[in-house]
Amino acid sequence: MIIKWNKIIENTAPLPAIVSMLLERIDDPKSSVKDMEILIEKDPILASKILRMANSAYYGYPKTIASIGEAIIILGTNVIRSICLAVVTKSIMNVDSSGYFFTKSKGLWEHSVLVASGARTISRILKLEDPERYFVGGLLHDIGKIVLSHEVKPYRLQILKYLLFKDVTISEIEREIIGISHNVVGEMLANYWNLPKFISNVIRYHDNPYEAPKETFRDVLIISCANELSYNFISDELKEFGLSSRRMIFANKYLGELGISKEKENILESMARSIEIFSEV
Repeated sequence: MIIKWNKIIENTAPLPAIVSMLLERIDDPKSSVKDMEILIEKDPILASKILRMANSAYYGYPKTIASIGEAIIILGTNVIRSICLAVVTKSIMNVDSSGYFFTKSKGLWEHSVLVASGARTISRILKLEDPERYFVGGLLHDIGKIVLSHEVKPYRLQILKYLLFKDVTISEIEREIIGISHNVVGEMLANYWNLPKFISNVIRYHDNPYEAPKETFRDVLIISCANELSYNFISDELKEFGLSSRRMIFANKYLGELGISKEKENILESMARSIEIFSEV
């Protein structure tokens, strides 16, 4: 089974070079403003989209930001990296993900942006050192679904029944139905793309943070919490089935573990704002 999926992973499109370079800089203290400016300006379309985002109300800078270099200095390298990754991954995640209940071609990407924004907001509330790190983790947590979207599509109704009537995660359902989960495939893809260990841990354990190694538990729990909160933004049809309220049980549990239950509405508000802004890119 693993051999089969390894071959599929090897045939997956390579990560765009700019994404690889930006991710390599997540934990690189030597990365400079000029390095990032040169990297982004090699792609004029990407640069224009980043400037549009940097000047949006979401980031709240009162004056017009006129250049990538200025944007990096004002907003910081980590924020610009997050914007850049959100823009670039939109095309990577443009797959038919209806098997995961996303009705639009960009549904998986919008879900990922929601989780990314929620994770960043939670890390800010907790006063963690680099909130943008959690944005990136949230953005990439479901990359395994890029590979599995075609495989799960025929089982959409079966997956929905499991989620509604059994106390299981999507990963557990996938393992039962097709023999492997998006978490495992995502971790394989992350390793194939040489993504940082922080990212591969988030991908592997976000559906069940209690399985994560002790030293990464809080990081994974933050992404898991944002992921469950994202069910607040699913379609009205799925809400009527009760899927949203069922997943909020997990969200509330994780918020309690993080000690931030009172911040739930603030987190949801930031997630709603982010998808409104990012959908314009």
